[in-house]
Amino acid sequence: MANEVSACEKYIVIGLGLGYHIMELLNRFPESYVIVFESEINLIKLSMKYQNWTKYLQSRQLEIVYHPDIAELMKQTGYLQQPYELLVHYPTVQAVDDEKIRQLLEDFFMIISSMREQKTFLDSNFSKLSKMHLPECGVLKPLFSKKNVVIVGAGYL
Repeated sequence: MANEVSACEKYIVIGLGLGYHIMELLNRFPESYVIVFESEINLIKLSMKYQNWTKYLQSRQLEIVYHPDIAELMKQTGYLQQPYELLVHYPTVQAVDDEKIRQLLEDFFMIISSMREQKTFLDSNFSKLSKMHLPECGVLKPLFSKKNVVIVGAGYL
């Protein structure tokens, strides 16, 4: 997980699991603050058994927030001060019982994962296109008004 993530002051992670991904994040970014939302109390207990969180909890670098309802946990992200990086532990997503919430989290996970994996290409593409000083797409609207049009964009290669 941490290889795909850039440094940030605050991370919110949905899903504790056994905590290996959290430990990697804390060790990679020791100046960061990590809040973990977990809806399975037994996973918190197992994580406490297999990971030594003492240093991180005492230094207040780590906070674990529990609520049995994942929807309630998700609502709490809206109350937190921005900016923060939201990370999703995919095995946790797969265990969500509520189909609607699970689908939203899966969609979020896929979009963010794709963006992180393609970041270099996206940044390069943006840079090259910006230097071309192309007109905004809205300028084309009058040219195609009342016509059947399909716009396919592949970006700069």
